[in-house]
Amino acid sequence: MIRKAVHSSSLLAMRDVRVFAQGSYHNNSNVRAESDVDICVLCSDLILPRYLSAGLSEDAAGLVDAADTFDSFKDDVGTVLRAHFGAAAVTRGKKAFDVHANTSRVDADVV
Repeated sequence: MIRKAVHSSSLLAMRDVRVFAQGSYHNNSNVRAESDVDICVLCSDLILPRYLSAGLSEDAAGLVDAADTFDSFKDDVGTVLRAHFGAAAVTRGKKAFDVHANTSRVDADVV
């Protein structure tokens, strides 16, 4: 459901975004009755240059400033999730969004 929401959104259509499960659900080590699903929404268009190897400059790596930031991407993901699932079903946290369970889905943490 989260993959469908992200990939059908015109807000994220121009970005290189992958959606995949991670954590205990992905590793098949969760307790299904008690676990949420961890979902990653990864944008490959942007990188955080502080993770470049020591001594490698942004110019040497061929990086240019983007109009988007991590915060703007996270804002867009939140907008997409709220539009698809409803504002009451989505809570934004410091690290992830919580998409609350209902009769047709389990809890999901979207990071």
